Amino acid sequence: MQQQQQQQQLLLQQQQQQQQLLLQQQQLQQKKLQQQQPQQPVFAQQPVPSHAQALPMASVTMPSPQTQVGKY
Repeated sequence: MQQQQQQQQLLLQQQQQQQQLLLQQQQLQQKKLQQQQPQQPVFAQQPVPSHAQALPMASVTMPSPQTQVGKY
């Protein structure tokens, strides 16, 4: 019984270590990406496409009720 419990604990420890290593690797990759793009701040890049997508959607959805009202 004791041996089985010890083996399970070892397995748990190994799994936890692997998860920590994965997290560390992911964080390192994110840092590298951020360091590679210092001239282009991420927060400045993202709003441009979102606005570009939002504007045509609004222009498409808004006129349709207006045109319907105008026909009547």
